[in-house]
Amino acid sequence: MCTFLENKLLEAKKKEKNKDMAIKVQLMRLKNKATGAKTIPSTNRVYFNVYHPKKQPEKTMAVFVSNQWTVGRAIDAIAQELHLQNNNNKK
Repeated sequence: MCTFLENKLLEAKKKEKNKDMAIKVQLMRLKNKATGAKTIPSTNRVYFNVYHPKKQPEKTMAVFVSNQWTVGRAIDAIAQELHLQNNNNKK
């Protein structure tokens, strides 16, 4: 017969396990939907959920970039992938 405390501990373990599983499933879906340069090896990819707050704030787009790129290059690649106008490198 389990005590109240033992029941609470079992419930907490189950919730933690479910949370970990949910995070893994979310990452798996992100990797499956992501678009980007196919020349980037899968070991060098960094995945992002990107959303456009003015057009569709509830819809996200999954993209990936190389972990060896600079932030500027990653922004350029994401903008190109999502067909967004990017003027951050023009004066």
